[in-house]
Amino acid sequence: MAQVYNEMGTNLTLDVSSAQKSIRELTADVKNSNNEWKIQESQLKASGDAAEASKARYDGLRSTLDAQKTKIDSLKQALENNNTETKKGQDLQVYLTNELAKSERQYASYQGQLDKATQSYKYQESGLAELNKELKHGTDMTDARVKALEAEGKSEEANKLKIQGLKDTQENYTKQLKIQQDELKSLSETGDKSSDSYKRQALRVEQMGAKLAETTRDIKNFNKTDIKPEVSGISKVRQQLHDLDDALEGTRSHFKQYLGANLIAAGINNAFSSIKNHITGVFQAGVEYNKQIESMRIGLDNFTNGNKELSNQFTDIIQRIMKRLVFIKHFSFDKQKNLRLSWKKH
Repeated sequence: MAQVYNEMGTNLTLDVSSAQKSIRELTADVKNSNNEWKIQESQLKASGDAAEASKARYDGLRSTLDAQKTKIDSLKQALENNNTETKKGQDLQVYLTNELAKSERQYASYQGQLDKATQSYKYQESGLAELNKELKHGTDMTDARVKALEAEGKSEEANKLKIQGLKDTQENYTKQLKIQQDELKSLSETGDKSSDSYKRQALRVEQMGAKLAETTRDIKNFNKTDIKPEVSGISKVRQQLHDLDDALEGTRSHFKQYLGANLIAAGINNAFSSIKNHITGVFQAGVEYNKQIESMRIGLDNFTNGNKELSNQFTDIIQRIMKRLVFIKHFSFDKQKNLRLSWKKH
């Protein structure tokens, strides 16, 4: 191969005609290298192997760039060795100079392609591509299931699925942010912080941090959803449950005793207000007590952002209070009112 290139180098300095032949051969080497990786990349993409396709493009462009550099080096060498004292040499000088300029522009183009291919390859190798693939699939599945549950009127289950989807997204973004931060750290240790690569990566870190913060905010907002135990039967009755209101009012001190004053300040009072304001109407006679506790448990699980230990503490205290009440003693009708409720405490 060295002999071949030496021969090309010699031909480049003979005359324009000989130089043209040698340049065509050098150009053919570049094109062949470029076509090889394109075919390989296309085959890998067709088989669904995005990671290997990205690697084929990255490796192929590096080879193409090497071939183009060989062409440029050959032209430079020919220009140095060309005899410009003759008319033939002067014509050859003009031709070689123009070919060198075109080759260098082509080299810059290949370099730009390689830079993009490098980013794509790193994206695949880092695990970011797989994480984004998982995120899209998970989001699409959650959306489809939520729509199905809402269409069936199962709002409780739909809401539970929504918040689980948000938590899965939060976990995914956390992993992505760690990868982005590690890459930024690597660039910081090996490169110039004023470089475009570092600035682009710093921006990616900020953008991913913003996405994570937004998802965390959405989870917190969702956890403020009112706790609404299932009610049925005579749904238009709106008499406040004063006894339950009083019991819950007293429970604040229990929470303070068990969980600390800071948690009260952080929003427990709001939770009690939500319970008071939304457990209204009449629980249908015969609705199982455990079912009501489960509804409240779901709400508390959301409120505590999945902290099972804290949620269980809440549930235990509320159960002790609710056991003091007889929710439905009996219904009785009279001529003046459609319905009168009688309540008793133990």
